Amino acid sequence: MSRRLGLIAGINTFQDPAFRPLRYAENDARALAQWLVNNQGGKWSPGDVQLIQGQHVTHELFKSLVSQMCTQLATPGDQVLLYFAGQAFVDERTGDGYLALANTQMQNTQTALHLGTLIRQILPQCRASQLVFVFDCYQTGQLWSMRRTSPFDFTPLLGRTLSGSLQPTKHLLTFSCRGNEFGEERGEQGLGIFAHRMIAGLCGPARDPQSGNITFQQLQSVLAQNLDEQHKIIAIGQLQVPFLLSGESTSQAVEPVHTAAGSSPAHQPLHTTTGNFGTATATQVAPPPGPPQQLNANAQKEQQSAQLVAQAQQQLQQNNQPYALQLLEQALQVQPTNVEALTLKCQLLGSLGRTREAFTTVDQLIQVDANNALGWSMRAVLLNNSGQYQAALVAIERSLELNPNNPETYGIKTNIMASLASAESSNGKSPITPLSKEAATASPPGRFLGSLALQFLGTLLAIGGLALLIVPKLPAPLGLLIASIGLGLLCVHAFLGAFRHGLKSVFTTLLFSLVGFAIVGGAYKFGETRLISLFKTHPSLLEPTIFFAIALPILSTLALFLAIIGYIAGLINRLRKRG
Repeated sequence: MSRRLGLIAGINTFQDPAFRPLRYAENDARALAQWLVNNQGGKWSPGDVQLIQGQHVTHELFKSLVSQMCTQLATPGDQVLLYFAGQAFVDERTGDGYLALANTQMQNTQTALHLGTLIRQILPQCRASQLVFVFDCYQTGQLWSMRRTSPFDFTPLLGRTLSGSLQPTKHLLTFSCRGNEFGEERGEQGLGIFAHRMIAGLCGPARDPQSGNITFQQLQSVLAQNLDEQHKIIAIGQLQVPFLLSGESTSQAVEPVHTAAGSSPAHQPLHTTTGNFGTATATQVAPPPGPPQQLNANAQKEQQSAQLVAQAQQQLQQNNQPYALQLLEQALQVQPTNVEALTLKCQLLGSLGRTREAFTTVDQLIQVDANNALGWSMRAVLLNNSGQYQAALVAIERSLELNPNNPETYGIKTNIMASLASAESSNGKSPITPLSKEAATASPPGRFLGSLALQFLGTLLAIGGLALLIVPKLPAPLGLLIASIGLGLLCVHAFLGAFRHGLKSVFTTLLFSLVGFAIVGGAYKFGETRLISLFKTHPSLLEPTIFFAIALPILSTLALFLAIIGYIAGLINRLRKRG
């Protein structure tokens, strides 16, 4: 039995500041996923639609999901819809086009999705009967700007990438410009212009009045009449049969559509979407805005709740957490079973430290959807933070049963296991918190004072031993022996003290070192005349005095250097233990 498979992605913010933040990309992706799986919309199976959003849309994950969708999930007879709302750029060194993902660095194209690889290697392996990829992208890059022939031209991105690569009658790629230096990203009712017009078309104008079906071709005809120059569609590829977005397939065929890059006639097929934020798999959510007569009472509540959640997400992006929480409360009053509202509320309460309320919310989420892997992961985190490690381990195992392919879940499990091991090693005592770890690794005050006393003793012996070299009646080896013992004490405990006790030991070593410099400097500044007279009277004192004046600053510097090395080594050791 044929299926309709969808992978929907949207990114607002990027780790590389070279990519400007977007306002509507995540909303657009969410809105399309909502329409696809909703009973008032496309009626796609929720399990066949994956929605990812924000910082989750990494280069590694997105490329893996696209490849998995094309090479593993799709079978002959299936339809595949891929939608990407974000940024695209042209590499200034090679001229190749790339999609920018959340962790993409513009100067490192290995972290971006190469269009050439996508078109020539991944898409040709897709076994589905039809594949549509919608690129709803902001245009970035100086080379793109120099090569464009019109303000919103997509040709520089494509270059020679697509030449002869698409499979006839199976693949269709469509491009719409979110914005660039000629036009800012614009929106309507919380969605990008392109996405809003598309959702409006899907809610009625694109529907066939006789069959009730909505095809990609019909949608593009509607959009061609309602989009401005900036958002106009560029389509590449061809489809011989209708790509059904909603309704049942019929035997009616359509004329193949084949257009070159840069053209956008009204009869070309197009596919775009709108949305809010994503999880691993899309769930059934509210229908997009449409004529009131098309929505029953329940659908209106779903729509109102979904709009409130979208507004809350926008407030969170602006760091307005109290208002976002208020909007989520309103959304849940309208629709208490809204999974997205419950999820976002739990995450927000957890970040605010309101653990008890977060527990209540995540329990409500699991009651609504017992198979929600994200809900069980959030419950595991709350339990772990509360010291209930065994219960947290049970919750995270349940999450892994529901979604064994989420790397973040394995990371949570690792943290829980580490907390559990720490608790067990304390023989039933209270679990070690970050603060108590610092207290446990700190040395007792007596040990620090003992180290300080040994450094002081070493300093006195080193200075005294060097001073004995100047006394004529005493043998020089005796002074060297005493100085050597003092130097050993000083250097060893300067290093060990800084290793164990940190900066406070470095500071005391610095004081001892300054004493050495002060003795030599003071003798030169205030006793220069007397020393010269003394050397004239007793010439034999000149050589040991010079040795003393040179050796004492060197030893002081050596002790301080060893203390700094000890501090760095201790810092590395403590960080390694914490890790």
